Amino acid sequence: MPRKKQRFSRLLRELKGTGTGNPESGRTKAFLDYLKGVNKVTQTNKVPDAGRELFEIALYPFALTPSGSTPDQRYKASISVYSLNGLSSRATGINEEKLGINRIAGGERENADYYPALMRASFSRGGASTQENKISGITKEPYKYVPKRTFSFPFGRTTSVTDAGDGTNETVLKDVDELDVYRFNLNDIKAPSNADNIPSSVSYEAEVFKTDGGGKALETSTQIPTVNVG
Repeated sequence: MPRKKQRFSRLLRELKGTGTGNPESGRTKAFLDYLKGVNKVTQTNKVPDAGRELFEIALYPFALTPSGSTPDQRYKASISVYSLNGLSSRATGINEEKLGINRIAGGERENADYYPALMRASFSRGGASTQENKISGITKEPYKYVPKRTFSFPFGRTTSVTDAGDGTNETVLKDVDELDVYRFNLNDIKAPSNADNIPSSVSYEAEVFKTDGGGKALETSTQIPTVNVG
């Protein structure tokens, strides 16, 4: 299940700041036209259709303490064909083992509210040149555009890393923290001697276990229905 993120938060704040929500000109007017469907965005660097296919993998989550290293202690997650290819051919300093990615063996747990920790790495696109004055389809403003390849790598607990604090080898799975894995991989993803395989940027999203509260608000004046609990 994908994380829900607020897109264009800055532009939305600017639009709200106009008061009327109906600016006459400028970037907020262009953004409003985009929201109305007047302005269109043309994607020229999109992921190929074949790369969008997802494969299930299994991870040991950080939020739960594993009692062992068996498949039933792992939770299912997913990774795209695009990112798997990026892991093997661009992010050559890291691999599935360092990320704590396990192939499906059978018996893994499932939880739709489990969002694994993610490492996002961007690399320059091979043979691409910088476009100095590309026009935004959203704001109609010029900007510098460098075509990139960005991959999302989920990660979990693994003893194939070192401790982020003292640098010692991790040997006990339940003692491995999220930052242990991320910082180890952050260092190694930047290690290749081939400059094309060194990312231009790396970001990180923490693991989340979401819960949907649902139901009605329990307020001071709420009359709780009486049911038989005997």
